[in-house]
Amino acid sequence: MAVVVKRRPVRGLIAGLLIGLGAAVMLVLYDVNVSGDVVLAAGVVLGLVWGLFGPTRRMARARAADQGDSPDA
Repeated sequence: MAVVVKRRPVRGLIAGLLIGLGAAVMLVLYDVNVSGDVVLAAGVVLGLVWGLFGPTRRMARARAADQGDSPDA
């Protein structure tokens, strides 16, 4: 019996886009001489990789059930 794990690459992509955008704005405000496009692209790639290969909610729920507490609280 195979276990199907549901990944969320689109959610990771959107989160990476927002993190990259925030980091780019922060670097502009602090006068760091880095291209905003590079920071934004790095955030998108990082978020996409996290969405594809990061931990799933099912793993978090199983771990919390073993410990006896709720992961959503």
